[in-house]
Amino acid sequence: MPPRATFRDVFAVREFRALWFSEILSVAGDRLALVALTLLVYDRTGSPLLAAAAYAAGYVPWVIGGLFLADVADRRPRRTVMVACDAVRAVLVAAMALPGMPLLALVALLFATTMFTPPFESARAAITPDILHGELYVFGIRARPAAARPETVRSSPWARTREGFGLVFGDPALRILLLFGWLLAFYTVPEGVAAPYTARLGGGPIATGLVLASTVLATTIVTPLFSRFVRARQRLALMGPLAVLTCATLVLTALQPGLAVSLAIFSLSAAFGSYQIAANTAFVVRVPNERRSQAFGLANMGVVVGQGAAFVAAGAAAELISPAAVIAISGAIGALIAVVLTLRWRHVSPPGGRHAGRRRPGRAATRKSVPLHGSS
Repeated sequence: MPPRATFRDVFAVREFRALWFSEILSVAGDRLALVALTLLVYDRTGSPLLAAAAYAAGYVPWVIGGLFLADVADRRPRRTVMVACDAVRAVLVAAMALPGMPLLALVALLFATTMFTPPFESARAAITPDILHGELYVFGIRARPAAARPETVRSSPWARTREGFGLVFGDPALRILLLFGWLLAFYTVPEGVAAPYTARLGGGPIATGLVLASTVLATTIVTPLFSRFVRARQRLALMGPLAVLTCATLVLTALQPGLAVSLAIFSLSAAFGSYQIAANTAFVVRVPNERRSQAFGLANMGVVVGQGAAFVAAGAAAELISPAAVIAISGAIGALIAVVLTLRWRHVSPPGGRHAGRRRPGRAATRKSVPLHGSS
């Protein structure tokens, strides 16, 4: 068995350091813009639905970007794609900061900014396994040629999209792993109704920021610990139970807790969400390199579209019932789906099953799976 990688090993890779810092800056900018716009909308309108819709506006463009732009990172050098996407987003975000910008214009700029996120994220996710190998993956970049074959590059966008869906949904294991990832739409509902939720508790923008920060902080702390101290086979075995817990924990909000207890509930739910590491790594191991960016783009598109729809639905429901009840119902639905997916995964990947690895050319992937994993 190869030695387990440490964080020192991972950050010793110069390319990964550059990629990691670029991702931190990119995500921080996107999140700050999204949260600020959501708070502005709720402050001006007092409507949970409109606030949730504004939050969802930062996710909906993934439908277009995920379908038609994600595979650009397979047809073009991935480093170039990341640099170009962030350069365009920087210009658009700078325009959002202009004084006197109307609210609708801000939403439109956020929409356009998000459009360039899918190719950036797909390129980042796809290039990481080229930089970190084996256990190093569980967790300035050299220029690399495009990964897609020439005949794939020349095919039409619709043909490539159909092939991508066939690849992702045609393999039972990939399909289940994809759906595990999409559960995020249920357990991130507290983000979409954070403003009205904290308003019911008598809190303001600071309380809303604490709700949003609690999930990020818990994820930041627990994810590296989960990667470091839980072995690959154990991570995969824990994937289902943790997915159930991350959603089920939110049911506790039905008890109408105060702000401090709510923060603990949201943090615990986010901590259980570390199961995404197992789902993500198992997914990437099964996808051929020349289709990796597109597969990640489709997966991310589903997550973001699901989040956008969940946020709007939650905002609409919060107009009729309390935001706490909305969060509890969302968690219960997600937990039930997670139970079904866990049972299906055990059927596709029985305990002790042989590591399937990548699919062999010309043959369907074996239904026996795999301690496939390492990270999200």
